[in-house]
Amino acid sequence: MPKKHFKCVIFSWLLLLASLLLGSEILLLRSFRQITRRNPYIDEKSYDLHLMLITEDQNLSFWEDVHKGALSVANAQSAAVEWRRANMSQTESVAELIEISGLCGLDGILTCSSDDPNMKAAIDEASERGVPIFMLGSDISDSLRKGYIGTDNYAAGKTVGSLLSEDNLDCKNAVLIGTDIAKENAGSDEFFIAGLKSAIYNMPHINLEYLDTGSTPFAVEALIREGSQGRREIDAVVCRSIEDTIICANAVIENNLVGRIKIIGCNEDRTVLEYLEKGIVQAAITSDGETIGKAAMESFLFLRENGWANEFVPVETDVITPENLPAYLAKYN
Repeated sequence: MPKKHFKCVIFSWLLLLASLLLGSEILLLRSFRQITRRNPYIDEKSYDLHLMLITEDQNLSFWEDVHKGALSVANAQSAAVEWRRANMSQTESVAELIEISGLCGLDGILTCSSDDPNMKAAIDEASERGVPIFMLGSDISDSLRKGYIGTDNYAAGKTVGSLLSEDNLDCKNAVLIGTDIAKENAGSDEFFIAGLKSAIYNMPHINLEYLDTGSTPFAVEALIREGSQGRREIDAVVCRSIEDTIICANAVIENNLVGRIKIIGCNEDRTVLEYLEKGIVQAAITSDGETIGKAAMESFLFLRENGWANEFVPVETDVITPENLPAYLAKYN
């Protein structure tokens, strides 16, 4: 093949590859803009600021409250806050949406942590492009996010410790379950464990163990099975996610241990509340989503005005029990 012709072929291939890459990027951005246009209030009214709330497609009632709280502040400041949920059935992740949002010239992103290993990189990249990011409900503290608005984990741990020490729970052996839970190196749960330990410090009869649900498939089911077979003493299980709460409740039902193994769940959705109503779950730790949404928008606006924001804005911990359950159930009716 002549040298000149060979160079033309190489150049054509490079041009085609560049066109394909550019085309895919344009499709992603166009797709995201089409999603944006599905919200008519953005087309019908012009806003000075445009933010995106990006969440997983789980625990939707909580995120609806967060969105409502953010809008209550944003509407008075000529700011639009769209809510975009990652569609896991289409393998769409929170990290991908953050990455795309960072390219769209948004004024800010409100989002939550997820197990996606690309989360930190996506947050850092968007932040370096000048898009401030605030984490809600769960944090990635070593990222370039501007702040975290959510539960004070130490206070939440103390609340759970107080629940374990109540006479009606009759707890001697408790297991704390969660992703990357470890006795000495608890990662993001370090403060929660510290608060829990402080609450049961003067109660040596309560033995606390840890189970990492992220390293072993079906770890929760195996734990409950051991309890049903008498190979492990378990009086209570403390869950650090809504997913583990539901898995644990189902395992307790399947092994006929309802009432014998108490469950302290995390967050709220219809399923968890129904389990609480039936006595399968004894309590659930949560935070008010509307309060988190308001605080997030206030933090963003403060940053815009002053150039800095508090890295941590704590939100009070709520405990859902059979006594106050009707008020939470009313949101779903």
